[in-house]
Amino acid sequence: MLDQFRPRKLAEDNVELLDTKEITQDLKVELPQSVEDLLQFFDGAIVFEKRASFPATHSIFSDEDGMLDLEVLYGRSNGFWGIVAANKRYTEYLPVGSLAIGEVAGGNVIGVSLKTGAVFLFIHDELRPSDAIETLYLSIDEFWSALEIGDEKRDIDTGVDYEKLEWKL
Repeated sequence: MLDQFRPRKLAEDNVELLDTKEITQDLKVELPQSVEDLLQFFDGAIVFEKRASFPATHSIFSDEDGMLDLEVLYGRSNGFWGIVAANKRYTEYLPVGSLAIGEVAGGNVIGVSLKTGAVFLFIHDELRPSDAIETLYLSIDEFWSALEIGDEKRDIDTGVDYEKLEWKL
């Protein structure tokens, strides 16, 4: 389903792909099957050439149509954009028992509760910790189903040179 968004693998130099067992050991968590499937499908981290957005009408970061853009899905690499490195970067901020799986516009993190499976938005610069988490969907499957394809290429600056990225699919 996600290949409809024309995902592009983020090119990282000198990285290796970790298997899910290594990820599980490094993060000391049991990966939900849906996250494991996603990591196996895309391998490395990806960005989306076309707008990949989802309804989040209650989020303060939604656009005028109530949509948030999915910028990056972390991958299996041991580099900066890998799921292990990302979770280690955010470990002191994310709720216990959660896993960062990607980012939306503005560098805020999309996470998954390992207990309930709910998908949430972690607002990295929120001053009040109680306001830093916004639950978006009750499951990853619900989140994937909500993703919408834009007809236009992305018009926001992600800091990524799309012409230098490798096509994954």
